[in-house]
Amino acid sequence: MRPLPTTMTKGAASTGGREAPGWVFGARRDADRLQMATPQASILALLRGDRRRRRLVDRELIVGLRARVDEEIERSIVSLEASGSGRGKDEGLVDPLYVTRRLINYELGVFRGAPGDVDRRGTTGGFELNVAVARNALVGALFREVVMGFEIGVAMRDAMSVLEAEGCNDDVLEYVKGLPREEKIALAREVGSHASGIVGRWPAIPSNWLPRTHDRIVVPVASGRVVFGALVDLIIGPPPTARSSTCLVTVKSGEPRVEDREDAHVCALLETLRSDAPPFRVATYYTRNGQLDVDDVTPDSLEVTLTRVVRATRFALRRRIVEAGRN
Repeated sequence: MRPLPTTMTKGAASTGGREAPGWVFGARRDADRLQMATPQASILALLRGDRRRRRLVDRELIVGLRARVDEEIERSIVSLEASGSGRGKDEGLVDPLYVTRRLINYELGVFRGAPGDVDRRGTTGGFELNVAVARNALVGALFREVVMGFEIGVAMRDAMSVLEAEGCNDDVLEYVKGLPREEKIALAREVGSHASGIVGRWPAIPSNWLPRTHDRIVVPVASGRVVFGALVDLIIGPPPTARSSTCLVTVKSGEPRVEDREDAHVCALLETLRSDAPPFRVATYYTRNGQLDVDDVTPDSLEVTLTRVVRATRFALRRRIVEAGRN
């Protein structure tokens, strides 16, 4: 891969957002409806927003969120082990429970599939792989390359190379390599189509926005017995000081889903717990059509997300500890 030429011309992009029914994070913000002279300028404006409207960092709120998640999860572990679901602390939950957005969605019944926990590297770890999951990983890899200024050659080959270099999607790589020839060709064509869309629609991010790709967020809680984790495709903005200053971008290669916004807010919560300051905004970029959905991070959205995450973690703990008790 070579650095993108600075004179590269990119085409139009659609940044209009359609709100899926059932989202729990309030009305659309004015920024969602912003229409600029060029779509790429609209994307940039949506990602950075109005600096004057960014919230002051509420340290008391963050301390409260951290205390609440530690206390509620620790209480759940103790209660489950004491109730006979497990066989005491040393046998009920020996290894840490790794909780990701995918596991949260499974436990809350958002989708059905084989349950499982991710390992330390963030792989799917027990969840059934399919073409859609593989496509999303491959397209996300190409998106990150474009953001960092690299030119895409052969999309499928380049995406596989990126995933190999990142070292956290070995299962996806093996799955793709094992596909029948016809399915692999079809997937390669689809990945190539998404790559063309990214190159044609996504704007260059100014270097002073400090773009960081493939950022791994890891947050241990309850004395390390539960570990929350998420991989964020793109974070922009300097580390926060008095005001929130970062925006988190997640890439999706499929059609918009209700849980996409909720997934984005899980990343916002974990970043808040990691950095002691919330991002001011989360965004989901759909490579299929260039749609960008954005949502501001607020104290209410953090509280709602924390409740959702704790509930899902309790379900996962119960399943893990019950299984340990049976064995």
